[in-house]
Amino acid sequence: MKRFYLLRKEDPTGNSGTGRVAEGCLFSDGTAVIRWTNTVIGVSSSVFYSSIADAEKVHGHGGLTVLEWVDTLSIGDVVTVNSFEGFGGPAKVVDYRPSPGSRFKVEMLNGSQPEPFWAHDFEIEELPKQVTK
Repeated sequence: MKRFYLLRKEDPTGNSGTGRVAEGCLFSDGTAVIRWTNTVIGVSSSVFYSSIADAEKVHGHGGLTVLEWVDTLSIGDVVTVNSFEGFGGPAKVVDYRPSPGSRFKVEMLNGSQPEPFWAHDFEIEELPKQVTK
C-alpha cells in the first residue's frame, strides 16, 4: 500500500483549487482511492478506481495534476542495501518506520546477515521505480 497526494498546478475546473488537492492510496491489488477534502466548492468525497492509470486519466488534466508519492517503498519491495557496517546486497523490505529518518527492516537475500535488521534510508542504495499500475 502506497500513499500519495494529488498535486494540482492549475485548476481547470475551478472546483478543487491548486496545490495538494486530494489524498490517495494505491493498494497492492492495483486499486486506487482518492479522497477529496477542502475543495473550493465545499464538497468532500472518496472515489475508487480499478487502477492508478484510470485515476490519472480522469484527474490528470493533461499534466496539470501529478501524483506526489508519500511512500516510496512498500513491504515486499526488493532494494539494494549498502550498510555502514560493511555488508550489503539485495534485500527485501519486511517492515517500515516512517520519518523522521525513515527506517526499513530488511532481510538480506544474499545471506550476509542471518536475521532481518533495521536499515536507515541513506543505507538503501537503490530505490525501485515508482509503481504506477
